[in-house]
Amino acid sequence: MMMNLLYILLLVLWSAFNSTSSFLIYNKDHNKCVYAASAAVVLTAPCDASFSAQRFQWISSSRIISLAFNLCLGAEKIENWVKVILLPCNESDPGQTWECKDETLFGLKGHPLHLNHRNTDKKDMVLFTGTGVWSRWLIYGTEENLCSHGYQDHHEEGVSLFYICYSSSIAIGLVIMTVAVIVTTIRSKKDSITNPTTVTDND
Repeated sequence: MMMNLLYILLLVLWSAFNSTSSFLIYNKDHNKCVYAASAAVVLTAPCDASFSAQRFQWISSSRIISLAFNLCLGAEKIENWVKVILLPCNESDPGQTWECKDETLFGLKGHPLHLNHRNTDKKDMVLFTGTGVWSRWLIYGTEENLCSHGYQDHHEEGVSLFYICYSSSIAIGLVIMTVAVIVTTIRSKKDSITNPTTVTDND
């Protein structure tokens, strides 16, 4: 009973911590949201606010983290048509520093390269010099740009490191508790089979 309560508490903490300032990155023209299929594959898909692979959060004034992978949105090279992927968070990496350049245009800070849904059959995200509708992004469910839910604290490194450690700890705790609940359930079923209740027939 106590184990189940602890498990529920961890789920509540995880949900509350990740939902307060996270958001979906939405392209109005395509009517789709950015989706992290894996660390190496970032593309778009129909928006689903309950799907952690579509939820992102600012963890500094310029870095955005994927809640599903605890990795930062970025690119390995600062060049046109380079794929946008998820990378280990690094504040000094210019390929991970993002900014809003006008109301909806979103791209790398200090570079004429923008997050873009390329005009091909491929759905993966790239850096692109164009400033058209496919380089323009909103917070899903609003008319606000991505920076409207930006990072507020001035102690960027300390708090962002706290976020990564805290969320990772909760995730590990959930895994451990899940395994513990499964093991306990299996043992209970095994005991009920090996020690069946004896029924006395008084007739």
